[in-house]
Amino acid sequence: MVQKASDYGIFCFYDINTFKYTVVTDTANRGWIPSPSNAVYGEKAVYMEDNTVYLLDITNGKSSRFITVDNLSNCSLFDHKVFITTEPAPEEYHWQYADLENNDSLTVYNNLGHTDVMQFSIMSEGDGFFIDSGGRYLSKKDFYTENYSEYTAE
Repeated sequence: MVQKASDYGIFCFYDINTFKYTVVTDTANRGWIPSPSNAVYGEKAVYMEDNTVYLLDITNGKSSRFITVDNLSNCSLFDHKVFITTEPAPEEYHWQYADLENNDSLTVYNNLGHTDVMQFSIMSEGDGFFIDSGGRYLSKKDFYTENYSEYTAE
């Protein structure tokens, strides 16, 4: 299941020194934040408003527009990249990722020549590998070269 942008919420930046918070985005701004397990990477947090993905620098609380794409449905952070899900038609999903340094976007073709299924759905990562929702491991090299034949059990 893909969580959709219609699942809006509130995203706050808390200053642990002053115990004060600032609302980064909320329902009024059509803001949405992915699951905390894949919303933060290093010193960056990701969130979206409408069709725009923003990065929040958690060291200073400043946000910057990262990328705008049509039909944005979801976003997450893994491996120095923003992974983006779009929904161009009901229940039709496409996936792409963009590097944090240059935000060049690349489509994930899933070794099948199309983007309407996610052959390996990343839920977590380790040093050099990703883990999917079923607990299977795939090396990052195999993921980026779309070689999905080397799943390993937990």
